[in-house]
Parts: sequence; structure tokens; C-alpha cells
Amino acid sequence: EQGLTIREGALLSDIVSDAPADRAGLRSGDIIVAINGQPVDERNPLVSRLLEHVAGETITLEVMRNGQMLQTSLTLAERA
Repeated sequence: EQGLTIREGALLSDIVSDAPADRAGLRSGDIIVAINGQPVDERNPLVSRLLEHVAGETITLEVMRNGQMLQTSLTLAERA
């Protein structure tokens, strides 16, 4: 748990260069805790939340990084 105060969210491990997450400034170790204000948790995993949106749509991510909460926008790409 690395001393984190949050209990839910999606931990990012590998960020693909020039992929949407990279362009949005996300980093390995970031934890996505919400998308457009909707929590990412056990009942609503990241993949399910992303499937609620379409390619080309810009979403707002709430991210925990090094104990700090930040927001970033990400434009979704076509799914491979």
C-alpha cells in the first residue's frame, strides 16, 4: 500500500510513449481515482469507466501522484 491514504483507483505501471496517457502527462505510479468525477473503484474499474466514453472524447481524470491530487484532461484514441 506504500503509505497511500486512498484505498481505490487504478495504479498505472507502464505508460506507452506518445499514447493518450503520455500526452496527458500521466506517469508510471499515478493512480487514477476518478473519470469525469465518477470514482474508479472495485465496482467501477478503469476499463469499465473508459468504455462509457468514445474515441475522440476528452475526459477529465483525477489522479493521485506522490500524495497530491491533480486533474488532467485526456483525449481518448481508437481502441486497438
